[in-house]
Amino acid sequence: MKPMNRPFRRIIVVAFFSLLVAAPAWAQQPSWSADASACNELLGEPSLQACNRALQWMTDSDSDSARIEIYLSRGILLGRFNRSQEALAMFDKAIELDPTNAKAHYNRGVALEALHNKRKALAAYREATELDPSFIEAWGNRGVIAFDRGYYAEAANSLTNASELNPAYFDTHPQQRKAWDVAVSMKPASTRFGHEMGLRVSPGIAYIVPQNLRLDEFDYILVDTEFNAQIWGRFFGTAGFLFTTTPYKSPINADFDIYGITAGLKYVLFASQYETHDPELFLDKCRYWFGLGVGPYITRDGGSRGTGTGNRTKIDIGGNVSTGFDYYVHPNIGVGFQVKAHLVAYDDLYFIISGGPALIGRF
Repeated sequence: MKPMNRPFRRIIVVAFFSLLVAAPAWAQQPSWSADASACNELLGEPSLQACNRALQWMTDSDSDSARIEIYLSRGILLGRFNRSQEALAMFDKAIELDPTNAKAHYNRGVALEALHNKRKALAAYREATELDPSFIEAWGNRGVIAFDRGYYAEAANSLTNASELNPAYFDTHPQQRKAWDVAVSMKPASTRFGHEMGLRVSPGIAYIVPQNLRLDEFDYILVDTEFNAQIWGRFFGTAGFLFTTTPYKSPINADFDIYGITAGLKYVLFASQYETHDPELFLDKCRYWFGLGVGPYITRDGGSRGTGTGNRTKIDIGGNVSTGFDYYVHPNIGVGFQVKAHLVAYDDLYFIISGGPALIGRF
C-alpha cells in the first residue's frame, strides 16, 4: 500500500482538529423554536431571556405567525417588569405584521394604560373588540376605561357584553361590576329607555325688530324653555315656551311682553359625547343642532308705564328657526348656547332675534 503524501496528511489533520474545536459550539447553538416555546410560557426572567434568544436566531425566512407570538410574549413579560414603553414597541411590531390581531391590540391597550395614556388605550380596546367580538377581557378593559373617561353608555354596553359572554365575569371582576352598576344608572336615556328626553332652559337677550309696533327697535330680557323628546335617530320633537319682557329701566319706558308657545322638530347635526370616537378638542365634543318651531305668540302691549296708553293683547301665529350646540359635563347635565330667529304675524309682522347660554337636563 502506497503511503499518504505529507501535504494531504496535513489537510486531514487540520480538518480533524477543526471539527474537534467547532463541535462544542455547534452542540451548544440555541434552537429558536425551543426558545420560542420557553418564551411563550411567560415564566418571568427565564422566559424573557428565551424571547431575546429566539428573536436573535430567527431569520427573515421564518414564519410571521411565530414571530408575532414571540413579540406578544416578550411584550407581556416586559409589561410585568414595568418596562411598558418597550412592551408597547413589541405590540406595535406585532400589529405591523398582522393588523387584524385582536390580542396585539388588546395588549397594546394594556401597555398604553400603564403609560397613563387612557385615550389611546381606549382606542386600542375598541379595535380589539371590533376585531374579535368574543374577546371578554378586551370588553371589560374597554368598559373600565370608558367609565373613567366619562363615556358611561359605552362603559355600560361594554361591560354588559363581557358579562353576557361570561356569566361569572362580575364575580371575578369586582372593579368592573362596580363600574357597570354606576354606568347603567348614569348613561343617557336614549340607551336606557330607547328615547332620549331633555329639558332646556335658556335665559338671554331678545332684539325686537318691529314693523307696525309703535316702538322703535329695542332689547328685551328673555327666558326660553324647551322640552325635547327623541322621535327617531337624530330627530327630536320639541315643545317650547318663550317669554320676553322689556327691562324695567328701558330707555323707552315701555310695558311690552311677548309669550310664545311652539311645537316643532329638531335635528342633531353632530353628536359625539356617547359615540365611539374620542375627540380631544372641546368643539369636537359638542352636539350641534338646528330646529324649527311654530305656534301661537301672545303680544301684550301695555303702553308706556304710568300713562295707560296702548293696553292691548293679541294672539297671532308665529314661527322660529334655531341653531346651537350642547356640551355634556355629565351624562344628564349639559351647557350650551343657542340663537333663534322668530317671525310673528301681529297686525303685520315683527321679528325677534334671541340668543343666550343654556342649561340642559337629560333623562
